[in-house]
Amino acid sequence: MAGTTVGPEDALRFARGENVTSSTGQLAQLHRALDGIAVTDHSDGMGTISGMQDGNPEMMRDATVMRGHDMM
Repeated sequence: MAGTTVGPEDALRFARGENVTSSTGQLAQLHRALDGIAVTDHSDGMGTISGMQDGNPEMMRDATVMRGHDMM
């Protein structure tokens, strides 16, 4: 919901200390690589976030969902 759209490959590259381009187009790099990483998703989303980002017309009928869409 924070707008992060980079994939697992970029997350791994970032954790290794490599330079990656963030969702906002900014270059991001850690000063020191991480010891470990876990790329996870929450099952309760089940496509909800993608639908909000894509502006699913059925979902946009709900004012709360529309506000979330606009904030992304």
